[in-house]
Amino acid sequence: FPSHDTTAQEITDVKNVLISEANLHPTITQDNVFVDAPIDIKRRFVVNGLMPSTNTMQAAVTAQLQEIIYNIGIQDATITTPTATQLTTALIQRTQDSTGSTVSNITSIGIFDINDVSATLTLASGEFISIDNISFA
Repeated sequence: FPSHDTTAQEITDVKNVLISEANLHPTITQDNVFVDAPIDIKRRFVVNGLMPSTNTMQAAVTAQLQEIIYNIGIQDATITTPTATQLTTALIQRTQDSTGSTVSNITSIGIFDINDVSATLTLASGEFISIDNISFA
Protein backbone atom coordinates (compact mmCIF):
# COMPACT_ATOMS: atom_id res chain seq x y z
CA PHE A 1 0.00 0.00 0.00
CA PRO A 2 1.29 3.47 -0.74
CA SER A 3 2.00 5.76 2.18
CA HIS A 4 -0.40 8.37 0.80
CA ASP A 5 -4.09 8.43 -0.07
CA THR A 6 -4.74 6.61 -3.32
CA THR A 7 -5.72 8.98 -6.11
CA ALA A 8 -8.40 8.39 -8.72
CA GLN A 9 -5.66 8.30 -11.35
CA GLU A 10 -3.81 5.52 -9.53
CA ILE A 11 -7.01 3.49 -9.32
CA THR A 12 -7.61 4.02 -13.05
CA ASP A 13 -4.02 3.00 -13.81
CA VAL A 14 -4.43 -0.26 -11.90
CA LYS A 15 -7.72 -0.97 -13.66
CA ASN A 16 -6.13 -0.35 -17.06
CA VAL A 17 -3.26 -2.73 -16.31
CA LEU A 18 -5.74 -5.44 -15.31
CA ILE A 19 -7.72 -4.90 -18.51
CA SER A 20 -4.55 -4.98 -20.61
CA GLU A 21 -3.94 -8.48 -19.24
CA ALA A 22 -7.35 -9.69 -20.43
CA ASN A 23 -5.71 -12.65 -22.13
CA LEU A 24 -5.24 -14.09 -18.63
CA HIS A 25 -8.99 -14.56 -18.36
CA PRO A 26 -11.45 -14.33 -21.24
CA THR A 27 -14.18 -12.57 -19.24
CA ILE A 28 -12.14 -9.48 -18.34
CA THR A 29 -13.64 -6.39 -19.97
CA GLN A 30 -13.80 -2.66 -19.32
CA ASP A 31 -17.28 -3.14 -17.83
CA ASN A 32 -16.53 -5.83 -15.29
CA VAL A 33 -13.21 -4.81 -13.76
CA PHE A 34 -13.57 -2.79 -10.58
CA VAL A 35 -10.70 -1.45 -8.52
CA ASP A 36 -11.42 -0.08 -5.08
CA ALA A 37 -9.08 1.69 -2.72
CA PRO A 38 -10.23 0.24 0.62
CA ILE A 39 -10.41 2.51 3.63
CA ASP A 40 -8.78 1.30 6.83
CA ILE A 41 -11.10 1.79 9.82
CA LYS A 42 -8.90 1.51 12.90
CA ARG A 43 -10.53 0.26 16.07
CA ARG A 44 -9.32 -0.09 19.63
CA PHE A 45 -10.66 -2.92 21.77
CA VAL A 46 -10.89 -3.09 25.55
CA VAL A 47 -11.54 -6.59 26.91
CA ASN A 48 -13.20 -6.30 30.32
CA GLY A 49 -13.27 -8.94 33.03
CA LEU A 50 -10.95 -11.51 31.47
CA MET A 51 -10.36 -14.27 34.01
CA PRO A 52 -7.72 -15.50 34.39
CA SER A 53 -5.98 -12.43 32.99
CA THR A 54 -2.64 -14.13 32.44
CA ASN A 55 -0.26 -13.31 29.61
CA THR A 56 -1.11 -16.62 27.95
CA MET A 57 -4.86 -15.99 28.14
CA GLN A 58 -4.46 -12.42 26.86
CA ALA A 59 -2.38 -13.68 23.93
CA ALA A 60 -5.04 -16.29 23.13
CA VAL A 61 -7.88 -13.75 23.26
CA THR A 62 -5.86 -11.32 21.14
CA ALA A 63 -5.25 -13.99 18.50
CA GLN A 64 -8.92 -14.97 18.44
CA LEU A 65 -10.05 -11.33 18.24
CA GLN A 66 -7.68 -10.70 15.34
CA GLU A 67 -9.08 -13.72 13.50
CA ILE A 68 -12.69 -12.58 14.03
CA ILE A 69 -11.88 -9.06 12.82
CA TYR A 70 -9.99 -10.45 9.81
CA ASN A 71 -12.97 -12.60 8.88
CA ILE A 72 -15.25 -9.56 8.81
CA GLY A 73 -13.20 -8.51 5.78
CA ILE A 74 -14.45 -5.86 3.41
CA GLN A 75 -18.19 -5.58 3.80
CA ASP A 76 -20.64 -6.11 0.99
CA ALA A 77 -24.41 -6.22 1.10
CA THR A 78 -24.44 -9.81 2.37
CA ILE A 79 -22.27 -9.31 5.45
CA THR A 80 -23.63 -8.29 8.84
CA THR A 81 -20.85 -7.26 11.17
CA PRO A 82 -21.12 -8.41 14.79
CA THR A 83 -21.98 -6.17 17.71
CA ALA A 84 -19.74 -5.87 20.77
CA THR A 85 -22.04 -8.29 22.61
CA GLN A 86 -21.82 -10.86 19.80
CA LEU A 87 -18.04 -10.44 19.75
CA THR A 88 -17.91 -11.08 23.51
CA THR A 89 -20.06 -14.21 23.12
CA ALA A 90 -17.91 -15.53 20.27
CA LEU A 91 -14.72 -15.06 22.26
CA ILE A 92 -16.16 -16.79 25.33
CA GLN A 93 -17.26 -19.75 23.16
CA ARG A 94 -13.72 -20.02 21.82
CA THR A 95 -12.29 -20.25 25.33
CA GLN A 96 -14.11 -23.46 26.29
CA ASP A 97 -12.32 -26.72 26.88
CA SER A 98 -13.12 -30.04 25.21
CA THR A 99 -15.96 -30.74 27.66
CA GLY A 100 -17.61 -27.35 27.00
CA SER A 101 -16.57 -25.82 30.31
CA THR A 102 -15.64 -22.17 30.03
CA VAL A 103 -11.93 -21.74 30.67
CA SER A 104 -12.11 -17.97 30.92
CA ASN A 105 -14.63 -15.23 31.46
CA ILE A 106 -15.06 -11.98 29.54
CA THR A 107 -17.71 -9.60 30.81
CA SER A 108 -17.72 -7.23 27.84
CA ILE A 109 -15.72 -5.78 24.98
CA GLY A 110 -15.51 -2.07 24.33
CA ILE A 111 -14.96 -0.90 20.76
CA PHE A 112 -13.48 2.54 20.20
CA ASP A 113 -12.16 4.57 17.32
CA ILE A 114 -8.61 5.91 17.36
CA ASN A 115 -9.80 8.94 19.36
CA ASP A 116 -11.18 6.63 22.06
CA VAL A 117 -14.75 7.52 21.12
CA SER A 118 -17.21 4.65 21.42
CA ALA A 119 -17.62 3.00 18.01
CA THR A 120 -19.00 -0.09 16.25
CA LEU A 121 -17.80 -2.65 13.74
CA THR A 122 -20.23 -1.44 11.08
CA LEU A 123 -18.60 -0.91 7.72
CA ALA A 124 -19.49 0.97 4.58
CA SER A 125 -18.71 -0.49 1.17
CA GLY A 126 -14.96 -0.55 0.53
CA GLU A 127 -14.00 -0.24 4.20
CA PHE A 128 -12.17 -2.77 6.33
CA ILE A 129 -11.40 -2.90 10.02
CA SER A 130 -7.94 -3.21 11.47
CA ILE A 131 -6.99 -3.49 15.12
CA ASP A 132 -5.24 -0.39 16.39
CA ASN A 133 -4.87 -1.65 19.95
CA ILE A 134 -6.18 -4.33 22.33
CA SER A 135 -6.09 -3.68 26.06
CA PHE A 136 -7.33 -5.62 29.06
CA ALA A 137 -9.20 -3.96 31.92
